Amino acid sequence: VALAWRVTQEKFMEGTTTWLDNLKLRLGYGKVGNSNIDTYRYASAMTAIQTPFGTAYYPANLSNPDLKREASEQFNAGIDFIFLQGRIDGTIEYYLRQTKDMLYNKPVAPSNGFSSIPMNVGSMRNMGFEFEVNYRPIVTKDITWEINVNGTYNQNKILKLHPDLG
Repeated sequence: VALAWRVTQEKFMEGTTTWLDNLKLRLGYGKVGNSNIDTYRYASAMTAIQTPFGTAYYPANLSNPDLKREASEQFNAGIDFIFLQGRIDGTIEYYLRQTKDMLYNKPVAPSNGFSSIPMNVGSMRNMGFEFEVNYRPIVTKDITWEINVNGTYNQNKILKLHPDLG
């Protein structure tokens, strides 16, 4: 879900038209899931092979009945702006993403016949700011000189980690 409000189209902003071309506020929220795991890894499966003595069965995978889909929720808020007949424009944005039930293929002893078992290992928060500003000091029919500046601050924090990985 996303919302945007073009503030410069409001009546109370009429006095800013000589220097403010556009001002837009944005909000967004969403949820996504990640099921990037092999089909039926939560359950045991058997594979059949033919032998001289008949059909034999062996485990096709190590199952994890507690396995869940990874889920992320994200929120973002931003401001887009254009000043001085397009000479200066940019955006500023804040974002926050929280992921739970993160998927991980935990290594296991090869003597099990497999190299890993899928599991949910914890939760993590990712938040930060991004900005971009563009300035055009010279704009003629023959040349345009544009200066761009951007930056990002990002912080990741593990909120919960499975005891087997600690």
